[in-house]
Amino acid sequence: MSAQTINIKIVGISFMIFLFSSIKLNAQDISYDKKIGKEAHDEIVSTVGLYHHPFETYLAQIGKRLELNIENKQFNYQFYILDMKEPNAMALPGGYVYFSRGILPLANSEAELAGVLGHEIIHAHKRHSIKAMRKGIFPAILQIPGEIINVVISPQLGNLINTPIKYTGELFSSNYSRKNEKEADKFGVALSAKSGYEPLALVKMLNKLEKVAKLSSDEEAKFSFFDSHPMTAKRESDIQKRVKKLEVADVNPIIKDQNIFLKKLDGISLSGNPAHGVFQDYVFLHPDMGFVIEFPKDWLTSNSPEMVGAVDSTKSAQLFMGVKAEQKKPSIYAEETKKELPLDDIVLINDKKIKINENEGYIISMGSKEAEEKMVIHMLWLNMGKYTFQILAAGDESYNEILKKSVLSIRPITKKEKKSVKATVLRIVEAKENETLTSLSERTKNVLNLEYLSIINELEVSTKLSKGQLIKIGKEETYPE
Repeated sequence: MSAQTINIKIVGISFMIFLFSSIKLNAQDISYDKKIGKEAHDEIVSTVGLYHHPFETYLAQIGKRLELNIENKQFNYQFYILDMKEPNAMALPGGYVYFSRGILPLANSEAELAGVLGHEIIHAHKRHSIKAMRKGIFPAILQIPGEIINVVISPQLGNLINTPIKYTGELFSSNYSRKNEKEADKFGVALSAKSGYEPLALVKMLNKLEKVAKLSSDEEAKFSFFDSHPMTAKRESDIQKRVKKLEVADVNPIIKDQNIFLKKLDGISLSGNPAHGVFQDYVFLHPDMGFVIEFPKDWLTSNSPEMVGAVDSTKSAQLFMGVKAEQKKPSIYAEETKKELPLDDIVLINDKKIKINENEGYIISMGSKEAEEKMVIHMLWLNMGKYTFQILAAGDESYNEILKKSVLSIRPITKKEKKSVKATVLRIVEAKENETLTSLSERTKNVLNLEYLSIINELEVSTKLSKGQLIKIGKEETYPE
């Protein structure tokens, strides 16, 4: 959940999925691409989040150099880093191009980044996403994670009221057709070469991405680059054949010195981003917003820039928490919400001011007038610090005490708890003469898997290193005050 306040809209009890509009592809009219791309971009920013690091300026500079060499350019391209630890890259209609922060540690040269950027630029330039949508294979840019989508919300009560919280879940990657991938490879490497970059660098990056994908869990692999851009021996062979026919423009890279390039990667987050809060078992700590809340043990948890929550393992109860865009008295938000409720069809169980750890709040609890309906929904607004928190809890009566215990657990974070929040970050360190990745890892207290370390450094773990050679490692560090 982001430290930035968020306007949480009333959007319906079944969590909103952002769907692309049904559109008719018009080869001459790119206004559709721009409209759809902007809508999807706004949704990604609010649900996945952007990652801010000095490297984003450099990435945009590479992208803009490539953009200058696009023939018959249709869009003004924008380049962003997503706050996503899985290695991925994607393009939206209208010229929105994204790298996840998880893909950046794999790069060892500007040309490798340019290769992937060029590939994604071509997807947007050739309108592949729009074409895929038309064929019905790109139905949504966002989807609810599998753990959440089957939550049992009472259909009767769900039809009666709206919930003040929306949840759009994880980034959804489309599977482009083979023709689209082939086209993006063909014109992408040509764009790289025309911009002064070694086009075969794309193959190097693809091979590293493939190796990392094999190390990932099935769940992580769902959101990896290779879930949507599969690598095959034929694909690699085709790229290599095309590259032989290309002439690389005689233009210096933005950064010529590899050591300077590597140092630019220093500090990139490799784990979950503490700026959005972190789970320690079932306890959620948010160091920036300054609070702690305990979710029920063994529930399935989820955290995004927009909200944090958990679902019972049987998917019959839930608890989600967000932040209002403006701090007001909780009673004001409650009154605004009650105006939207069909009060003739529901029973208000609670409708009152409360205090939680001396913080002012207001709760509305409601159920259906239908006798067979057992679901109860609790909506709570709470002022704590400079924020108005908004909590939705839903479940049948048997969950009342469990949900109540969690809601009442919210409190300010202590100094000790804040210091316990750790983050794994990429650090660039100097090797000693004749060290190996194994011995360097031990000396520097690297926390990354040695196999992954080998991939991102393009070195065997037993290779003898030279004095001063720069190596990427992962360090677990206390989140800054």
